[in-house]
Amino acid sequence: MGFKKCLLLCLRLDFDGWPNSPGMFTYSAPTSIEEVLDIVSEWGSRARILAGGQTLIPLIHNQRLSPEHLVDINGVRSLDFIDLQEDLSVGACCRQRDLEVFLRTRQQHALIAQALPLIADREIRSRGTVCGSLAAALPGAELPAVALTCNANLRIRSKRGAREISATSLYREDGTVALAPDEILTHVDFEDDDHSRTAIEELRYTQLSFPACGAAVLVDSQNGFCSSLRLTIFGQGIPAQRINEAESFVEGERPSTELVDELATRIRKEVRVDSVPGIPADYARHVAGSLGARAFKRAVAQREAVTAGAQ
Repeated sequence: MGFKKCLLLCLRLDFDGWPNSPGMFTYSAPTSIEEVLDIVSEWGSRARILAGGQTLIPLIHNQRLSPEHLVDINGVRSLDFIDLQEDLSVGACCRQRDLEVFLRTRQQHALIAQALPLIADREIRSRGTVCGSLAAALPGAELPAVALTCNANLRIRSKRGAREISATSLYREDGTVALAPDEILTHVDFEDDDHSRTAIEELRYTQLSFPACGAAVLVDSQNGFCSSLRLTIFGQGIPAQRINEAESFVEGERPSTELVDELATRIRKEVRVDSVPGIPADYARHVAGSLGARAFKRAVAQREAVTAGAQ
């Protein structure tokens, strides 16, 4: 079955096989980036980009989104790539599973390599795209948190021109993204983290659910002291966010049990938590602190193990 037929079937049938009408829309499948930009310029906020569809299709099916036009970019071959030079560049149509397999035998970009297998299951990763997850920025999604931690740069295009934006500028405090309706995320660049130690920790209730809470950490150290820390907390009711004051507190300190405990306390004070049914805010803050401290401790232990092995 072709992708278009599969898409229409998913949108027209609910899980019991009964017709479900999320609303009428038109559909186009351009084969060049120029065509895509023409279409989104014409339709603006009434259109939605379709790449993997793992976020978009359920939202349309459940009538949480009602686009008038879908722009299927899977035919734009120039957007389906992985390029590893100094940085890791990933195109808008690159599947999460493809990147997972690509990084499996490489000793670079460890945080991304650790995060990808945590996303749902293999079937979803085989369809979902890296850039689609970054642009959707759903609460609890791993890849926006990884992008923040790795200081990723996102390349964006429209008919008005091209621009580059950092992940820290893309994600706003209210959980939205700084993308205009006529813009498309064409690819993302991740900095090399091979001189750092990384860890990601999550609390989730089922394999296919988004994590209730998670923490992504990247640590650099020198002579037994933490020279820098990047720490991102994410989850349900917790928009992906860097914990800047806690990061600054750790820098220049020697890791210890007392430091880890204080880091957990500072994370709980700093993290922004939204109200979510079934997850009390105090509980979310407590878990965030625990996971952040645990990820930091694991990353530091990894560094110490490598140093001991070198000796």
